[in-house]
Amino acid sequence: MNIIVFYNNLSDQQKLKLARDAKKSPLKQRLLQYLQQTDSNSFSTNKTIEYVYADELKNGLEYKIAENRFYKLRKRFIEFCEEENLTPKKEFILTEQEKELNEIFLESENNKELKLKRLNKLEKKCWENNIFELLPKILFYQFRLGKPVAISEYTTASKLVADLHTTQQIIITLQEFSISINSYKKEIYRELKRLKTIYLANKKFIRFKYIYNYYSVLWKCNKSFSKSKLAYARNLNTYTSIYLEYPDVPMIEYMGNYKTDLEIRNINLLIQHYRYINDFKRALLYIEKKFKLADTNTSYMQGQIRVADHVNMITFLLKNKKTTEAWEYTEKYRQFLFTQNRTELYYDLFVQRANILIESFPNTPIKNYQHIIKGLKQTLKKKEIRKTPSRENLILYTICKLLLVDTQFKKAYTLLKKKQLKDYISKYIDYNLLATSIGHLASKTYTHNKKFLLEKYKHKLSTAKTEIETEVYENLYRLFSKL
Repeated sequence: MNIIVFYNNLSDQQKLKLARDAKKSPLKQRLLQYLQQTDSNSFSTNKTIEYVYADELKNGLEYKIAENRFYKLRKRFIEFCEEENLTPKKEFILTEQEKELNEIFLESENNKELKLKRLNKLEKKCWENNIFELLPKILFYQFRLGKPVAISEYTTASKLVADLHTTQQIIITLQEFSISINSYKKEIYRELKRLKTIYLANKKFIRFKYIYNYYSVLWKCNKSFSKSKLAYARNLNTYTSIYLEYPDVPMIEYMGNYKTDLEIRNINLLIQHYRYINDFKRALLYIEKKFKLADTNTSYMQGQIRVADHVNMITFLLKNKKTTEAWEYTEKYRQFLFTQNRTELYYDLFVQRANILIESFPNTPIKNYQHIIKGLKQTLKKKEIRKTPSRENLILYTICKLLLVDTQFKKAYTLLKKKQLKDYISKYIDYNLLATSIGHLASKTYTHNKKFLLEKYKHKLSTAKTEIETEVYENLYRLFSKL
């Protein structure tokens, strides 16, 4: 069994036991971290090796040696699970077509004619629904039962092999390129072109068109990749029509719960889509739908809910002005991080709570910001935070904004002047404008300059080129207009 499937099928208690054991080994910890932050659709052995042995590879370790070490590490991982009886508890689920094929197998050999009739019908269904994975068994069983085999049927069997090979190539391609959209920022359109070439070569099969249009929409949901809104809309409409018209056609994997998998993929895509077009009301509806699905289908959804889903829930609640609900939800986020043994992300919990307070200022759920500032400062002492400058700077920037809403303007200005924070902020927005604004607050001259400064933020907002730039200027404009 694939290691990611094995891990995702473990219960929360079993994962917690694994995490405790991993504390003895930095490599096991790295492996677990990677398994926690990826999913079965985007898992790749190569990427796992690069993640687990990142430091060693950076220091000159040959990839082949790292690969050999990984397979030994994976073996020890599985052996520990077996020794501790940490085995997946999920039942094996058959699809409707697999159940039907098993029923045909179990029928009496005396009634070959009825068997062949049922097999023919099932074969037709599989071709119609692009279920290539079952066709070899069906064809082979037809031949075995003595069905007259014509040249055309040999041609069909030969074509099937080619189709299955192409399908496998698409699956390999998608597994490779869906690991993380951020890893392929420069090559993403090249890869979409490659997928389109495969789809066009197999366009008589709707499954290829389905896959291509799904990933076209998913990948283009990031504004920095949206070269053509018309092409994006066309891909979305094509995908939606296939999803509604062909409910039995699988996408990447054909498995017992593939229809649930299709539903989750559809929900994930619509969450991304509505976020992309800034329709946060609908984005919130779909993230809530995903959590409801997780509550009603716990056996399959285990491991499907991730940190990003909880962060999305908080973001969408906040965008819909549901400040109290967002604040209350952070407790569920905290519980999730604790049960998943992701305490290294507690800094993000404090950042999310700080964002709620800043966004809703001055009508915040609490008036005392000190315990949030204290929590953020404590996370700065942790080794894993100090090793990651981006996290450290995000925390410092968040503390700076909290000090502003807590009217500690001089402290905020002193913090802002730190070189590392200046370099971090300058990557995204005009540092000098922010420093000037806080400087006026610190010297009590802000009121006289407020109108001028807000006009500056408005101008920056209107000329923003990236999504993050737009969001940061929007937040700062709202914040400074309230101070």
